[in-house]
Amino acid sequence: AGGAFAFISSASGRRPWFLTPCIALLTYDFVFHMGFFNFYLSLGICLWFAAAFWNGTTRRRAAAAPLLLLAWLGHPLPVVWAVGVAAYLLIASPMTARQRWFLLAATIAVLVGIQQFLLRHYSAYWTAYQVFGVTGADQAFIYGQKYLIPVTGMLLLWFVWLRRIIKNDGGGVVAEIPAQLLLLTAAGVALIPSRIDFPEYGHALVYVAERMSLAVRLLLCVVLAQVRVRRADVIALAAVSVVFFGFLYAENYQENRKEDQVQALVRQEIPRRARVVFLSGKKHWRFDPLLHVMDRVCVGYCFSYANYEPSTGQFRVRVTENNGIVVSSYKDSYQLGIGDYVVRPQDLPLYQVEACQPGAQRYCVRELHAGQRNGHK
Repeated sequence: AGGAFAFISSASGRRPWFLTPCIALLTYDFVFHMGFFNFYLSLGICLWFAAAFWNGTTRRRAAAAPLLLLAWLGHPLPVVWAVGVAAYLLIASPMTARQRWFLLAATIAVLVGIQQFLLRHYSAYWTAYQVFGVTGADQAFIYGQKYLIPVTGMLLLWFVWLRRIIKNDGGGVVAEIPAQLLLLTAAGVALIPSRIDFPEYGHALVYVAERMSLAVRLLLCVVLAQVRVRRADVIALAAVSVVFFGFLYAENYQENRKEDQVQALVRQEIPRRARVVFLSGKKHWRFDPLLHVMDRVCVGYCFSYANYEPSTGQFRVRVTENNGIVVSSYKDSYQLGIGDYVVRPQDLPLYQVEACQPGAQRYCVRELHAGQRNGHK
């Protein structure tokens, strides 16, 4: 949140306190609930870099550059975005408004070229549904349909504010660098494949569009910081925030109770240092909040056998085959999560926590056997 406010203030030249609820929504958005904390931390560090770079002297910009190295250790995607922002700022700053339009068109053409390169040279997945991330409002769409209420409220409010800004300056805001960076980031969300399989890793780079729509929201806040807010605007934004966090509190309260139940069950019915998997069987609109619950429950007690991180090759912890602690391939991890894994003799003993009955809110423990598919009793 601190990096977001610093970046918005630096890029807009204002301290937009009225946007604090928007920043709060960004802090607890889809990326946060998915658990993409490496990406989250990396983007936060990159925002501090961008804030220092925006109006900084050459010495200040050079001093901020090491932040990118630190951010790279978390996740490379925000670093690529931050370098692109810095490069566009350097190139576009001395240009006239007309020249910037040509630069914008040329950069979009480059993004199209990157899209085609990735699709032709890698196993990559692109879908037209990525267009729903071009406003960044999708970040507030977390658990289910009811989140369309705050999403719609935010979109309407943003439309009113953008219309007011364009009306006041005659549309000149579109030729300014923040608005063009917003358009370019939105174009990247729509064009760059959301899943890219790099051969050196055991798992693809996924949720690219869903992650980067967070950057779209940040740049939109930079543009909206110029609006002359009215009392009705503040009340409307507060109402949208209350609805969003009200939904979030109710949903997380229920999920936290389920996690507490799972943890108590594991401690009572499963021996220490046992291999344990969790089968949710629950489908959400965007993700299952209990998908990786065993990774947290098992800390200091058991082994989360389906943990996907070691097998991807993208984290500091790596894995060898038949290690007795965690599966060694992402395919096995995924199949355990969806109930399509055939248990092998070397997996035993293996325990599974699952709903006692389909759709039930109570969980039970079942010991799995060799040759059994873990989603079938």
